[in-house]
Amino acid sequence: MSSALLVLLVAVNPVAIAAELGGRQDRRVLAVGLAATAVLSVALAAASEVILDVLSVTAPTFRVAAGAVLLLAAARWVALGPRRLAPEDALLSHTDRSDPSPWSGLVVPLLVPVLVSPQLVMAAVSVGADDGVVAVAVGAGAALALSGVACVLHRGSAGIWSTAVRFTGLPVAAVAVGLVVDGVKAV
Repeated sequence: MSSALLVLLVAVNPVAIAAELGGRQDRRVLAVGLAATAVLSVALAAASEVILDVLSVTAPTFRVAAGAVLLLAAARWVALGPRRLAPEDALLSHTDRSDPSPWSGLVVPLLVPVLVSPQLVMAAVSVGADDGVVAVAVGAGAALALSGVACVLHRGSAGIWSTAVRFTGLPVAAVAVGLVVDGVKAV
């Protein structure tokens, strides 16, 4: 279970989420987005066997693919830092008065691409197939809760957060390589 928690924690990368959002989100909308992401992660874990059957792959093969996707995310974080959202996507701080609803950005850009990322989807399916739904629920819940805390506590310059994202990308790469190696050994 501890390896499942670690995989989901690095796939979410709470520091990267906080840096991408930059403290510009409405807290209520963020809470709903985090909860929806956790529910989606659990649903993916519950459907992991069906997903693997539809794709005609085994759990170890999918673990290799999940590691590869996670490694690409780690490379992006290390090389480029956090993704920068356009100012017009200022994520629900709601400076645009033409749309009175702070909920208008819940799906895009909050859920996709910030919270529901390719690496989280792959990790949820892989961990769900290997360790079960409970492991994904605990791991995703913990990682997304840490993301919420990081977003609420986000202060300081963008440069500090960018550096933090680059450094958190390094252990992500190590976990990704571990997934690939474990998957290859099991195949």
